[in-house]
Amino acid sequence: MEQLSIFNIIPEVEKKIFLDIYGISFYDNARKTLRLKTLEWPEVPQNLKIGCRLKTLSLFPEGTIYKIDAKIVRNKKGYIYLSAIRKNPLLPSLEFFKHNQSLLIESKKASK
Repeated sequence: MEQLSIFNIIPEVEKKIFLDIYGISFYDNARKTLRLKTLEWPEVPQNLKIGCRLKTLSLFPEGTIYKIDAKIVRNKKGYIYLSAIRKNPLLPSLEFFKHNQSLLIESKKASK
């Protein structure tokens, strides 16, 4: 299945909004910071980067799953990514509560 085919079919896709998509935080070695990327989900390409406030990501450990609303953005070089809609707070997903809770517990044990 070619997930990015929607970008070729609908040129106005830059204005498309995705509601309730899931992203997972990961450590980006090149930028030396936590970032978000999409999880595989219907109609959402996997591993698409999600722009968001880095300050919020630093509150939770790497691997935390978030539920967000985002819009598609294409920068000047043609690179496509998602941008979190700023009016909605970035919070860990309740659907993945057990996963996120286990990350917090591991993080606390590692810091002791």
